[in-house]
Amino acid sequence: MNFPDSLECFDVEARADIYEATHSRLIHLPSSHAEVLSMSDGFSAFGRYFRLFGYTGKNVEGIWIWNSIKHWKFAWKRRVDDFFCFGMTAWGDQYAYELDSSGKILNEGVFLLDAYTMEPELLFDSFEAFWNREFLRNAIAPYDGLALECRRTMGDLGLKEGVMYEPPIQLGGIEDASKCTRMVSRSMMIVNGDITTQLDELPDSVEIRGIQPYVDESELARIKILHSGTN
Repeated sequence: MNFPDSLECFDVEARADIYEATHSRLIHLPSSHAEVLSMSDGFSAFGRYFRLFGYTGKNVEGIWIWNSIKHWKFAWKRRVDDFFCFGMTAWGDQYAYELDSSGKILNEGVFLLDAYTMEPELLFDSFEAFWNREFLRNAIAPYDGLALECRRTMGDLGLKEGVMYEPPIQLGGIEDASKCTRMVSRSMMIVNGDITTQLDELPDSVEIRGIQPYVDESELARIKILHSGTN
């Protein structure tokens, strides 16, 4: 399989061990997906604004760790529990498979989970279609003008960095490259989850007064929304 020069690949170490570890798990990736990951331990495209997770997590995010509830999904309060995320955009949109009631991949349909709501949208009916029409396309020429603008403004991202807006989109921020800041991807997902789930629980009559960063008992960066009903 040939990859475009604009696609960043990573060495695959101990392929037999990776294969054994992968097939001993409940989640079995579609064969076309597993084939791609047998050639590189994850991928990044267009300055790392688009990423496909690897097995080990040594480079881009590790697919198993990323799907642990304790890693970031907990902050979304079960909104993402029915999906297995295998890639992402810099803003936190997740590429994912739907899971059945037993926790296995339901079919090869690839969903996009919105970065700020985790609402799912079915993009393609197979990984192969996703790989060719979404991931490789973005590696060569992204269709999102915002990705072009942000890369011109911020440059390439770190392997585990994401992009947040100041102020956050959910609190009135706008999608403008001049308002972007870098954040560790895991922290970005937790913060976005904190903001979205808290806003959803507040009545419309409440006045938002700001946000308060704090560190929780697991030493993770969190966000508390301050509002007119806050003590």
